Amino acid sequence: MVKTYLCTGDLHANKNNPRYRIDTYWETWQSKVQWIIDTANKNNAITLIAGDIYDTSRMYADVINTVLELFSKFDIPPYVVAGQHDLLYHTSSEKSPLNTLHLAGAVRWIGESSNVVGVSFGENIPTIKKDICVIHKCITPKKPPFFLSDAISAKKFLKKNKQFNVVVSGDYHVPFTVKVGKRVLINTGTIIRNKKDMEQYTPVVWILKYDHTAHRVVSVNKKVIPHEPYKKVFDIEAIQYEKEHNITIDTSKLVKLMKEDIQELSFKQIVWALYRNDNMGLSKNTVKRALGEGG
Repeated sequence: MVKTYLCTGDLHANKNNPRYRIDTYWETWQSKVQWIIDTANKNNAITLIAGDIYDTSRMYADVINTVLELFSKFDIPPYVVAGQHDLLYHTSSEKSPLNTLHLAGAVRWIGESSNVVGVSFGENIPTIKKDICVIHKCITPKKPPFFLSDAISAKKFLKKNKQFNVVVSGDYHVPFTVKVGKRVLINTGTIIRNKKDMEQYTPVVWILKYDHTAHRVVSVNKKVIPHEPYKKVFDIEAIQYEKEHNITIDTSKLVKLMKEDIQELSFKQIVWALYRNDNMGLSKNTVKRALGEGG
């Protein structure tokens, strides 16, 4: 039996405009999700979402309601795993807006009873043989950079987990596919540009056709999500001004980290998180000296 799947992830629903975005970001986000829904319905596809539907587990009620209303338009409710942004303190799935979607019947958790298995953020990878694994884990196309200490390359992941013919992964925000023999890993990428360094970024979804009788991939095709030119939705003058004046620290990120989901982290951990995620124009030794860690 050949089934069609639409693979996506890292939706990061949030009504707040990211720094430098000058459009109405929340409306843009909704239009992209509506396009994904229309594409899934048109192809009679089962949607697989590899985590991080929400940008934070402490989401506004109106955002939760809007996502619920949108997702109710899927002909087939999406199958999902949880990303760290979906989870309260990155651990609890019950007290989360994602679980609200599940309880309302707008999404379904991926279990182990079918040909597809789901692995939410931080969960152990099952050893049972399955056709498809949907996982929220940082998987990179090549050897991970030093600052992604918990990441693994796609080829290494496929070689370590031969029990899956297809892996659909989320968390790493760049879309790509990697093959090892007849097996394939599809990294979904994020659906919307939310950082200034995404000028060359193209948001996509992946249409997977899989033969569950023969246990083989029939095809994997990339479909580009409609999006406006970078210069139309980003404040180019502000970006250029800060570049010319060597302004590299985004203090709004610090405020966000200190307010959302990280109360258990120390100040040093917050600073290192900022450094690793945004590389604030500082050297590693400079950060160490500022924190009194030597140098």
